Amino acid sequence: MTITADTSPVATLATGLEAAAAALEDPSSVLKRAGEEVVRIAGPRPPRRTGRLAASVQVTTDAEGAGIRWGVPYARHVNFGTRTMRAQPFATDALAATATVLADLAATWATDILETV
Repeated sequence: MTITADTSPVATLATGLEAAAAALEDPSSVLKRAGEEVVRIAGPRPPRRTGRLAASVQVTTDAEGAGIRWGVPYARHVNFGTRTMRAQPFATDALAATATVLADLAATWATDILETV
């Protein structure tokens, strides 16, 4: 007596899981979207005397994370304040305001990948 089993569904699943694992290893696309969302929320928040602070924002991403940088030397002092200047936390407030959105972006990104399996 011989029993044979079709193992092609298992091979298809394994291939799909390998592809999903590879896609999950590179979160740069969702990190870029997350950084852009923080910038969008932060857009109207920086104080605007000359507009240089608001115009200097840059988003960088790699497989390790996203970076959001305001490229003027005084951005940190405006956001956190100094002994003589009150804090105007435009960057930290924007990050806090987008926490739920960022979590949703990450969950949707991972779900979309896993649903292809």
